[in-house]
Amino acid sequence: TVYCPKCGGKLKPRLRDVVVMGFIGVICLMFAGCFALAWVAENAAQEADKQRAIDDADQIEARIAVIKAEQARQAEKMVESIGKTPDEAAAVEAKDADSRAIAALKLQIESGSVAAKYSLAVRYLEGSGVAKDEAKAVALLKECAAKDHFQAKQQLQEMGR
Repeated sequence: TVYCPKCGGKLKPRLRDVVVMGFIGVICLMFAGCFALAWVAENAAQEADKQRAIDDADQIEARIAVIKAEQARQAEKMVESIGKTPDEAAAVEAKDADSRAIAALKLQIESGSVAAKYSLAVRYLEGSGVAKDEAKAVALLKECAAKDHFQAKQQLQEMGR
């Protein structure tokens, strides 16, 4: 309802005015919708950035843990090598090198490396640096084969699996 500004009486709006006001209202709603969509898209992008930052922080924490474990192993190795023969010290060094290699493989696997997963499977098959475990090896080989890793497929075929 529209009232006259001079006398305060009720005015009848003209059809043209009603159409124009309706059109303006529709345009305002369209702009509001566009701004709302832009706001939603921007918030989704911010949330994705936050999640990436959290994931990056988790990877950094995992790497720091590996480095600290490596430092602890080196300290243990130094303590263990005191009073040992060169052959015994070399055996300790070889064991330490295996544990470092396995830790590096596990980090690469977490990053999605199929080749690292295959290498770990071979280590489980051979018992190289880890306890020999054919079940774990076969499970890892099957995961690699599912991602079209040729050597894993060939290894499973040779094993008859």
